[in-house]
Amino acid sequence: MRFTQVKIETIDLSDERFRVSFPGSPDDLVDSIRMVGLLNPPVLASRESRLVLVSGWRRIQACRALRLSPIPVFIEEGRDDLELFWIAVYENASSRSLSTVEKGEILARLQSFGASRP
Repeated sequence: MRFTQVKIETIDLSDERFRVSFPGSPDDLVDSIRMVGLLNPPVLASRESRLVLVSGWRRIQACRALRLSPIPVFIEEGRDDLELFWIAVYENASSRSLSTVEKGEILARLQSFGASRP
């Protein structure tokens, strides 16, 4: 994983293959980032010559609301989609409780990325 800065406009937010959470309000993060800065950089991956978001959807929304650019990010290169999805799952699960609907969506996506059913 490489730490760098990217212009927020270069992140392809239309590709939601790694998204775990449902869209929510970034208002609390906007206030936090305004006060102390972005403490936990989003994770991106390079796919088909694009930077796609692996984890940090609300952080990106908050940075966009604040018109911050460039922003610090981690770029993951060399991992397959299943490994990247696990990063998103673990990061989300470590910071909050996942809903039953989110858990079901995670299981479905894991299978679509090639994980075995057990």
